[in-house]
Amino acid sequence: MGDPGQSHALDIAKKYGLPDHVLEAARELLGGISLEFDNLIADLNEKRARYENTFAELAAERWNWREKRVSLKKKLRSSG
Repeated sequence: MGDPGQSHALDIAKKYGLPDHVLEAARELLGGISLEFDNLIADLNEKRARYENTFAELAAERWNWREKRVSLKKKLRSSG
């Protein structure tokens, strides 16, 4: 559960009695890869937040333009 990359597999393995030397070797193997993966996930989350904000801004702009268009059409009808 939680964000990808936040695995608790080694903690669970320890609870089930996997020897410490095996767990330590696994931690060493995962260390660099895990850090890179966590950085990648953080970067993707940041980009997703930026895209969501941009999308919300564009939706608001679209609404404003739609309202201006409706207002302009009303003015044109009433002056014609």
